[in-house]
Amino acid sequence: MVDKSNADPNAADRAVTSAKTYRYLIRQKPGPTNSLGQVKFMLPNAYGVYLHDTPAKELFAKTVRTFSHGCIRIEKPVDLAEYVLRGSPEWTRETILSTIERQKQQTIWLPQPIPVYIQYWTVWVDQDGTAQFRNDIYGYDEVPGARLPLPTPKPALAKTEPNVLPAGHAEPPPVTGPSY
Repeated sequence: MVDKSNADPNAADRAVTSAKTYRYLIRQKPGPTNSLGQVKFMLPNAYGVYLHDTPAKELFAKTVRTFSHGCIRIEKPVDLAEYVLRGSPEWTRETILSTIERQKQQTIWLPQPIPVYIQYWTVWVDQDGTAQFRNDIYGYDEVPGARLPLPTPKPALAKTEPNVLPAGHAEPPPVTGPSY
């Protein structure tokens, strides 16, 4: 077996055996400039999606936040770490901060799994009753079957006797289904 740990990046094969295979693992060192920030929360899922810190804190002040590549940036990672580790007395806020300052990768397992639910909403009603609309950045609103089924209006029945309304009342307009 050939030791490739000190391989010449200009070598002819460049460690590429096919367009889909690269024989090396490239990892950014921990620290304040790491693209994932200084804290990463792994979530068991088939998509490689996790929660992570970011060195680009200014992005949280923007209205549009589609800057990540599928993972979810979190604004206050130390607060979240403190919360999820609250059942482990050895992990105080000070311990968490000192672990981050060491800039050495460390995996910390939770004493109990915490369910994580990720919701993607393009429309919702806020606490004031105002409908909120957002861009569908992933195009999910156009996925066939993604829309709620709308009831089909029933056809009007033939009238067999006239409606009797009190004096001064006009007949109500016919009820129709939704128009598109």
